Amino acid sequence: MTLTLSQHGSFLDVIVTQTLTPDDVADLLRAIDAQRLRGPFVILTDTSGMKAAPRPVVMLFVEGMKTRPPLRDIWLANAVVVNSPAARFVLSTLLMIAPMPTQVKAFDKRADAETWLTDVLRQAQLKSARNPAQQENP
Repeated sequence: MTLTLSQHGSFLDVIVTQTLTPDDVADLLRAIDAQRLRGPFVILTDTSGMKAAPRPVVMLFVEGMKTRPPLRDIWLANAVVVNSPAARFVLSTLLMIAPMPTQVKAFDKRADAETWLTDVLRQAQLKSARNPAQQENP
Protein backbone atom coordinates (compact mmCIF):
# COMPACT_ATOMS: atom_id res chain seq x y z
CA MET A 1 0.00 0.00 0.00
CA THR A 2 1.42 3.35 -0.99
CA LEU A 3 -1.27 5.50 0.59
CA THR A 4 -1.92 6.04 4.29
CA LEU A 5 -5.21 7.70 5.19
CA SER A 6 -6.10 9.11 8.61
CA GLN A 7 -9.32 10.91 9.40
CA HIS A 8 -9.40 13.27 12.39
CA GLY A 9 -12.67 15.16 12.61
CA SER A 10 -12.69 17.67 9.74
CA PHE A 11 -9.13 16.77 8.78
CA LEU A 12 -8.17 14.07 6.24
CA ASP A 13 -4.47 13.26 6.29
CA VAL A 14 -3.17 11.57 3.13
CA ILE A 15 0.42 10.34 3.07
CA VAL A 16 1.71 9.09 -0.28
CA THR A 17 4.78 6.88 -0.58
CA GLN A 18 6.31 5.00 -3.49
CA THR A 19 4.24 4.85 -6.71
CA LEU A 20 0.47 5.44 -6.65
CA THR A 21 -1.75 2.56 -7.75
CA PRO A 22 -5.39 2.25 -8.82
CA ASP A 23 -6.17 0.70 -5.41
CA ASP A 24 -4.83 3.86 -3.77
CA VAL A 25 -7.22 5.98 -5.81
CA ALA A 26 -10.18 3.83 -4.79
CA ASP A 27 -9.20 4.17 -1.11
CA LEU A 28 -8.75 7.93 -1.43
CA LEU A 29 -12.13 8.40 -3.13
CA ARG A 30 -13.82 6.37 -0.38
CA ALA A 31 -12.14 8.54 2.27
CA ILE A 32 -13.28 11.73 0.51
CA ASP A 33 -16.82 10.34 0.36
CA ALA A 34 -16.72 9.58 4.09
CA GLN A 35 -15.47 13.09 4.90
CA ARG A 36 -18.18 14.63 2.72
CA LEU A 37 -20.83 12.83 4.75
CA ARG A 38 -19.36 14.21 8.00
CA GLY A 39 -19.48 17.83 6.83
CA PRO A 40 -16.95 20.47 5.80
CA PHE A 41 -13.37 19.18 5.69
CA VAL A 42 -9.79 19.86 4.63
CA ILE A 43 -7.16 17.51 3.22
CA LEU A 44 -3.43 17.47 3.80
CA THR A 45 -1.74 15.50 1.01
CA ASP A 46 1.86 14.71 1.92
CA THR A 47 3.70 13.63 -1.23
CA SER A 48 7.19 13.92 0.23
CA GLY A 49 7.69 10.13 -0.05
CA MET A 50 6.02 9.71 -3.43
CA LYS A 51 8.14 8.26 -6.21
CA ALA A 52 5.62 8.51 -9.06
CA ALA A 53 1.98 8.83 -10.02
CA PRO A 54 1.44 7.19 -13.40
CA ARG A 55 -0.81 9.19 -15.72
CA PRO A 56 -3.47 6.43 -15.88
CA VAL A 57 -3.71 6.52 -12.07
CA VAL A 58 -4.02 10.33 -12.05
CA MET A 59 -6.73 10.09 -14.72
CA LEU A 60 -8.54 7.47 -12.62
CA PHE A 61 -8.66 10.01 -9.78
CA VAL A 62 -9.89 12.75 -12.14
CA GLU A 63 -12.66 10.52 -13.47
CA GLY A 64 -13.61 9.43 -9.96
CA MET A 65 -13.90 13.04 -8.83
CA LYS A 66 -16.20 13.82 -11.76
CA THR A 67 -18.67 11.19 -10.56
CA ARG A 68 -18.87 12.61 -7.02
CA PRO A 69 -21.53 15.04 -5.83
CA PRO A 70 -20.33 18.65 -5.86
CA LEU A 71 -17.70 19.28 -3.19
CA ARG A 72 -17.11 23.01 -3.68
CA ASP A 73 -18.84 24.14 -0.47
CA ILE A 74 -17.78 21.22 1.70
CA TRP A 75 -14.12 20.56 0.77
CA LEU A 76 -12.63 23.73 2.21
CA ALA A 77 -8.97 23.37 1.23
CA ASN A 78 -6.22 21.00 0.17
CA ALA A 79 -2.64 21.56 1.31
CA VAL A 80 -0.08 19.56 -0.64
CA VAL A 81 3.40 18.94 0.72
CA VAL A 82 5.57 18.86 -2.39
CA ASN A 83 9.32 18.50 -2.34
CA SER A 84 10.10 16.39 -5.39
CA PRO A 85 10.00 17.16 -9.10
CA ALA A 86 7.72 14.14 -9.69
CA ALA A 87 5.18 15.37 -7.16
CA ARG A 88 5.29 18.93 -8.51
CA PHE A 89 4.66 17.58 -12.01
CA VAL A 90 1.70 15.48 -10.83
CA LEU A 91 0.18 18.42 -8.95
CA SER A 92 0.52 20.85 -11.85
CA THR A 93 -0.81 18.24 -14.30
CA LEU A 94 -3.77 17.44 -12.08
CA LEU A 95 -4.67 21.09 -11.66
CA MET A 96 -4.49 21.67 -15.43
CA ILE A 97 -6.49 18.57 -16.37
CA ALA A 98 -9.16 18.92 -13.71
CA PRO A 99 -9.20 21.96 -11.46
CA MET A 100 -9.97 20.90 -7.91
CA PRO A 101 -13.28 21.92 -6.32
CA THR A 102 -11.37 23.73 -3.58
CA GLN A 103 -8.39 25.97 -3.02
CA VAL A 104 -5.10 24.09 -3.34
CA LYS A 105 -1.84 25.37 -1.92
CA ALA A 106 1.60 23.75 -2.11
CA PHE A 107 4.04 23.71 0.81
CA ASP A 108 7.62 22.58 1.29
CA LYS A 109 7.05 21.67 4.94
CA ARG A 110 4.28 19.61 6.52
CA ALA A 111 4.08 21.88 9.58
CA ASP A 112 3.32 24.89 7.37
CA ALA A 113 0.59 22.92 5.58
CA GLU A 114 -0.97 21.91 8.90
CA THR A 115 -0.93 25.50 10.14
CA TRP A 116 -2.62 26.77 6.99
CA LEU A 117 -5.33 24.10 7.15
CA THR A 118 -5.95 24.80 10.83
CA ASP A 119 -6.42 28.47 9.93
CA VAL A 120 -8.85 27.52 7.14
CA LEU A 121 -10.86 25.44 9.61
CA ARG A 122 -10.77 28.19 12.20
CA GLN A 123 -12.01 30.70 9.65
CA ALA A 124 -14.86 28.31 8.84
CA GLN A 125 -15.55 28.15 12.60
CA LEU A 126 -14.85 24.45 12.74
CA LYS A 127 -12.81 22.58 15.28
CA SER A 128 -9.98 20.49 13.98
CA ALA A 129 -9.44 17.25 15.87
CA ARG A 130 -5.98 17.23 14.28
CA ASN A 131 -4.67 20.15 16.35
CA PRO A 132 -6.71 20.29 19.59
CA ALA A 133 -4.33 22.81 21.17
CA GLN A 134 -5.17 25.30 18.43
CA GLN A 135 -8.95 24.98 18.69
CA GLU A 136 -10.94 28.05 19.54
CA ASN A 137 -13.05 28.08 22.67
CA PRO A 138 -16.77 27.77 21.94
